[in-house]
Amino acid sequence: IKLDQPSGFSTSPLFELKKLTLELPEIDLSSPKWNVTQVAFETLNTSIERDAEGRTNLQQLVESWFPPNSATNKTQKSETTKKSPPLPELVFEDIHLKSFKLQLLDNIKGKPWNAGFDDLDIQVTGLELGKQQLIPISLNAFKLSLKGLSVDQAPTFDGCLLYTSPSPRD
Repeated sequence: IKLDQPSGFSTSPLFELKKLTLELPEIDLSSPKWNVTQVAFETLNTSIERDAEGRTNLQQLVESWFPPNSATNKTQKSETTKKSPPLPELVFEDIHLKSFKLQLLDNIKGKPWNAGFDDLDIQVTGLELGKQQLIPISLNAFKLSLKGLSVDQAPTFDGCLLYTSPSPRD
C-alpha cells in the first residue's frame, strides 16, 4: 500500500506499507464484540512534512479529499447527526508493528529541519477497545523497541546553553 505526497511536498511517499496481515475468526457483524486474532504491519514508512507556510502534507491531503464547503462535507455532516448503532467492542489478541520508520521534515523559515527514527517495533497483546459506550481501553502487555533516532539542530537555534550550578568549595 503506497500513498504519494500531495503536490508541493517531497517525492518520498507519505505512507508506505509493505505487508499487512489480518487474522480473525469468523465474525458475526451484528455481534456487540469482535475478536481479532492478529494484526501485523510490516515495514511501515511515514513522512510527515510542513512547508514554509506552515501547512502539513496531511492537512493538504485531507483538504484534497474533502474540500471545504463541498457538497460531500455537507452530506457527511447531516448523516452524522443521525443516530447510528453503537460500535462493537474490539478485542485484539496480538498487534505487531514491525519496522516502523517515521521521518519529520519541517521547513522552518524555508530551512529544512529533520527528525525521525529508522526502526520502531511495537507489540501489544490483549488490547480491548470500546466496552459499552464509554470506550475504555484495557491492555495486557506492551513492548517497544526503538533504533536509529536522529534529530537535526533547528536552523533558528544558534547554540546550546548549559547551566551548571557552582560546586560548594571546602
